[in-house]
Amino acid sequence: SSVTDADLSQLPLGSDPSSANMIMGIARVLCGTLRTEDIEYHMFGPRYTKSNDLNNAVPKQTIRCYLLMGSSFVRVSSVPAGHICAIYNLEGLQLKNVTICDTMN
Repeated sequence: SSVTDADLSQLPLGSDPSSANMIMGIARVLCGTLRTEDIEYHMFGPRYTKSNDLNNAVPKQTIRCYLLMGSSFVRVSSVPAGHICAIYNLEGLQLKNVTICDTMN
């Protein structure tokens, strides 16, 4: 599969394309719109419970959204509700399931 993204660095000539790996999560947007890099999203893990404990902090980060077009991934600026997309920049979370939300409520 290939990724279409102008912000990704090009592979050096003669290098093996299979050596350049990207980790992406697959998501379905349930409501609202996911936007690329202009908003920080809260990343809620599966065992999150709302509390006033500072040790229960929820990480925030920006993401990149990609639409799946056959065997290719095409970067887009936003993905509306009801669509399936790939999300890049989640590799630091170490979670199998995550809920992404722009507010803490």
